[in-house]
Amino acid sequence: RSFERVVPLVATFKRIGNEIVNRENGVDDLDEVDDRLADEFVSTGNAIKSAILSNDEQASIVSIQLFGEAKGTEIVSEILKSHCTALHPVVVGICVNLIEKHTVVVKYLSSKDILESLVQDLSPLRRRQIRAHSQRLLHILAQFPAVHEQFFSSNASLLWTVFDLLDPSYGFEIKAGTGEILLQILSTDVKYSSNSFFLNEFTRRMYLNVDNAKSSSYVSLRIQLELLLMYLTRRENHRMMINYVESPDQLRQLMATMKNRTTAKIQNLCLNLLKLFLGNPSKNEGILKMLRENHESLILTLKRAADTRSDNSKDVLKWQRKLAWMADVIAKSIEDR
Repeated sequence: RSFERVVPLVATFKRIGNEIVNRENGVDDLDEVDDRLADEFVSTGNAIKSAILSNDEQASIVSIQLFGEAKGTEIVSEILKSHCTALHPVVVGICVNLIEKHTVVVKYLSSKDILESLVQDLSPLRRRQIRAHSQRLLHILAQFPAVHEQFFSSNASLLWTVFDLLDPSYGFEIKAGTGEILLQILSTDVKYSSNSFFLNEFTRRMYLNVDNAKSSSYVSLRIQLELLLMYLTRRENHRMMINYVESPDQLRQLMATMKNRTTAKIQNLCLNLLKLFLGNPSKNEGILKMLRENHESLILTLKRAADTRSDNSKDVLKWQRKLAWMADVIAKSIEDR
């Protein structure tokens, strides 16, 4: 194999490879290197390292394919863990490319140390470019069961590390990227998140964030409410939804959020969660008692939500019918005392 078979442009290896070959063999031009040296350059992984050091993603991919995806991914993984700012973008690009073409490499990228390294890169202390590339790679990896297993192991410690990045004090870009990663995990996992411990811990942390930052948590709260609503309405999590709607504590927290947060988006998300409680045909006495005690404020909230949409579009009419149904259910809870 000549270098022309390794990459279309030999210049990539000339820039870095010249120094290696010249030092060991006294050769001035890579074009004169025989097939044995060319094979050695590829088979030892030096071609991969040279291409990465040259920030050439195309050359790196071809070199990894010749070297073998498994062993090549191990080299890339080690460089990824080094947190080298200059190499990080091209290494992430290589990983994304490999995942799209060869999902077998997920086995090597889903190790706990690699995922921990990527999660560390999400920190506000990291440079913005590093953070953006790590968010991109984690978002892609988050769809695979092997990655879910790592995130939920050890009482989901890695997942909660990511969740804590929804802290209201962090910037929008950090919270938005974190929300996308969590959404990918919770919308594709079918094994690890469907348990009461996860649901209770999720809502505990969500409301803790709200209580700690009354005035600045709109984005954090919106993302967390969206995640909770998506999680509860997945078919795989039906049992968790039943647990949720049978909990007076969950309803109490939800109504407190509705009372304190009057922005339309937050109100709408809260109303969609309230709909789950109202739609439960077997409401326990604790839920019914709370609906009776708070029926006036709930009806006022529903009226205010209906008034915010006054046009006659099909979606608005559907929304208003839903609100009317919710008001009827609340009224019925009073009649059934």
